Amino acid sequence: LAAPSSAGFHMQEIASAGAAFTLSRLNLAATYAFIRGALTANQPTQQTANLTMFENAAQSFLGIPVDDALGLFTGEAASVSSYSVNGSPQRVFAATIQQPEAVLRVLRAVVGPMIASEDHSGSSTFLDISYPYRDSETGMRRRRFYYVAVTPQMILAAPRKAMLRQVVTQLGSQTGAASARGIFANEEYSQMRSRLPEKLSGLSGADITQIPWDKLLANLEDRAAKRSKDSQPPDLAWLKLLNPRVISRHLHMTLSGWWKDSSGVYFDSYLQ
Repeated sequence: LAAPSSAGFHMQEIASAGAAFTLSRLNLAATYAFIRGALTANQPTQQTANLTMFENAAQSFLGIPVDDALGLFTGEAASVSSYSVNGSPQRVFAATIQQPEAVLRVLRAVVGPMIASEDHSGSSTFLDISYPYRDSETGMRRRRFYYVAVTPQMILAAPRKAMLRQVVTQLGSQTGAASARGIFANEEYSQMRSRLPEKLSGLSGADITQIPWDKLLANLEDRAAKRSKDSQPPDLAWLKLLNPRVISRHLHMTLSGWWKDSSGVYFDSYLQ
């Protein structure tokens, strides 16, 4: 699952826009090949035949073999969290890809009926995906939107289209080597990053001082109360014991990394 460790991440520019981020290098195609080899080596002939039938059906559905579909993802993935004015967290997810037209064909095959609209901006394609859900307050079935963008090098997803377009525009405006921004320009980040190896397969961190703790805690309490209208509400008294100003005063930043070599996979975390 873990791709080889190396210095730097292609998605660091995306991560710089949020208060918290996770960057990972994964090898999905190799992982699938490993699992498939283990299954076919230890299962009876009939179950192996069932796996082959599944792969043939998946290939017919996707238009390409499963391992080729996984190979469209070139290994780097990111999750970046920011916070709205009311304290609700909003995340952008991204992964590096190759052959964007093939990625679009697979995406249309998987979520085709849920694509409400599709539009293009330059070399990027934006998909509005609508899916049903049940409103916890009214019990009514409603529809929620999620937005996906496919660029020549990445696929991105976000809960708001404006957020997604902003990230795509930011990526398109890069010229040459990008300077450090956001959390990566923080001196405390540089100090903590120096404690980790230069070459990593994964890196995650959060600028705790940039998280609106008062609004975040109030939002968590409000959402929990709404979910428990028809049942015994949980005891949320512990939320009132947390002083947001104390959190930001004493906790500044967290950083974690993982890497691999011929001996194994290693993890390390720091809290400032």
